[in-house]
Amino acid sequence: MTPTLIAWIVAVTTGATGGKLLGTFLRSRSFGLIGNPVISLLGGLAIWQGAVLAGMASPEDYIFAGILSLIGGIAVLILASRLRRG
Repeated sequence: MTPTLIAWIVAVTTGATGGKLLGTFLRSRSFGLIGNPVISLLGGLAIWQGAVLAGMASPEDYIFAGILSLIGGIAVLILASRLRRG
């Protein structure tokens, strides 16, 4: 496996897992069993790829990809839950 593929796998896994774990704490503002991991996954991948495109991260650095995906996914899920509630 190439380092870039490993980074993608780590980013997808940590983004979805972070959304699932945060969904257990945001019971009243949750998007459901499938919604939380999907929103967090998309947000985490967007943050990670944004950092790669901006030159702040390497696409082969899977540890940094996991950290960015986790933080970005949680941040996007919290923002989405706050916007949904109004």
